[in-house]
Amino acid sequence: MNINFDMKSFINAFENSCHKVQKKSFAKNEVITSYIQKRNQLCILTSGNADLVRYDLNGNRTIVEHFSQYDA
Repeated sequence: MNINFDMKSFINAFENSCHKVQKKSFAKNEVITSYIQKRNQLCILTSGNADLVRYDLNGNRTIVEHFSQYDA
């Protein structure tokens, strides 16, 4: 299956058709979100980079995944 499409056009169409779209900006090293089991939302990184980070009980930090522009 070929799923090539223009992400900018998709985001624009989504913003115009969904009334609950929120655009947010974050500063470097700011926490974007914390773990919530039943979160009903789609997040698309439109610019920059972000890391999914896990902290264990001892405070050890592990980067689980790295996200770049247009990752969802």
